Amino acid sequence: MAEMIPVQPWDGTDAGRLMQLDEMSPDSFTNPFSGVRTDRHLYGGQVLAHALLAASRTAPDRAIHSLHGYFLRAGDGQHRVSFDVERTRDGRSFSTRRVVARQRGEAIFHMECSLHGPDRRGLEHHIAMPDIPPPEDLPTLQEYAQATGEPNAVRACIRLGPISLVEIKLVNPESLTRREPHPRRRIWVRIPSAASTADPLIHTALLAYLSDFWLAGATLATHDVSYGLTDPHMASLDHALWIHRPGRVDDWLFYEMDSPSACNSTGLARGLIYNRDGVLLASSAQEALLRVAPELDGA
Repeated sequence: MAEMIPVQPWDGTDAGRLMQLDEMSPDSFTNPFSGVRTDRHLYGGQVLAHALLAASRTAPDRAIHSLHGYFLRAGDGQHRVSFDVERTRDGRSFSTRRVVARQRGEAIFHMECSLHGPDRRGLEHHIAMPDIPPPEDLPTLQEYAQATGEPNAVRACIRLGPISLVEIKLVNPESLTRREPHPRRRIWVRIPSAASTADPLIHTALLAYLSDFWLAGATLATHDVSYGLTDPHMASLDHALWIHRPGRVDDWLFYEMDSPSACNSTGLARGLIYNRDGVLLASSAQEALLRVAPELDGA
C-alpha cells in the first residue's frame, strides 16, 4: 500500500519539491516528501496543501476557490499519505471534489472543495488592509527573540523551527504578551524558496500551507495562557479557506488573525491574507481543541 512507503529525504527548504505528488491512478495520489515536526507528526498545512493539489489535478481547467477540511488523526511524518479524490460533480461553472487522506488504511483528513473557472460577470470588492509597517522595517521572529529574549517569542522559534520554509515578521510583537478583550495577531509571512516555481497552482497550494500557520494560536491571545508555558493541549479540528484571488507566496504576505470565541474546550480563529499591495487574497477559519492544564480550570 502506498501509505506504508517511507517518504524520501527532503532538504527542508525547497517548497516546490515538497509540493510534488505522485499519481498512482487518475484519482489517487501520494506524496514522496514530507516536512516533519519535532514530534514526528505531519504539519496540518502540508496535508491541506497536498489535498488541494490532488483535487486540482482532477479538474485542471478550474481553480479551487473554497475548501473545508477536517483533521481526524495525527499524520505520521515518516510515511507517505495517499490522497483519494471523489469526483462528486462537474457542472457548467463549478466542480466539486471530496479528498480523503489515508495512512495505514485509516483516514487522517478529509476535505470538501469547490473549483471554479474564470468568470468576469460578477462584482468585486475587498476589505482594506490595515495601515501597518512594511516588512523591511521589521525584524524576523528569530531576530526579535534573540534581541529581546522574550519567552513567548523564543518558544515560538523552537516550536516553528521544523517548518523551515516559512519566514515570519511580527507586526505587533506585544500581542505575544499583552492580553486584550479582542486582540489581533498580525504578521508578515513568506516562503522564499517558492520563487523557484512559476506554477500558479503550487503557489495556491502553498497559500493553503501558510493559512494553517500560527492560526490556532490566536485563540490563546485573549487569555493569560501561552502555548509552551502552561502547555495547553491544542489540536486543529477543522480548517476552512476561501481563495479570492491568485497570488505568489515568495513575496511577503500580511496575515491578520483573531479569535471571536472559545468555549466547550474549543476555540475559533479566523484570518485574512493580503499581498504586499493590500489586495485580499484569502480568508481562513479554523476551530481547534483547546484544553488547559487541570490546575488552571476555573482560573
